[in-house]
Amino acid sequence: MSEPRLLGTHVPFPSLPESITKSNRKIIYICRNPFDIFVSAWEFFTKMKLVSLPALTLEEAFEKYCNGIMGFGPWWSHMLCYWKESIARPNKVLFLKYEDLKEDTEFHVKRIIEFLGCRINEEGESTRMIENVIKLCRFEKMKDLE
Repeated sequence: MSEPRLLGTHVPFPSLPESITKSNRKIIYICRNPFDIFVSAWEFFTKMKLVSLPALTLEEAFEKYCNGIMGFGPWWSHMLCYWKESIARPNKVLFLKYEDLKEDTEFHVKRIIEFLGCRINEEGESTRMIENVIKLCRFEKMKDLE
């Protein structure tokens, strides 16, 4: 694959391969409210209705989620690993909160552009680029990619 490449993952930082963690590749981590994560995952897995897995009640699933048995381990340690990396290596890991992205999308898109080292020539070009990024990354568009 030609560069630049984009990879989306839910994998905890310690589980990433060294080809990512020990390289100059940039990581953007988006942290989300743990309750919202649970509700979203519950709805997603409920729609999938996997035959190979026993059905769980909402209460059972919530207990497993809180104990790190469901998903990619405990939310707190998952988030904390990326946060610590963003403090230790701010040029490598950009830590964002989903709720902040929704609240001030333009500001955070500018942060991402700067973090990635993208060059924008003119103010008009910058505005158009940010508008296009926001339009292409709307929830409805991203949901269709899953």
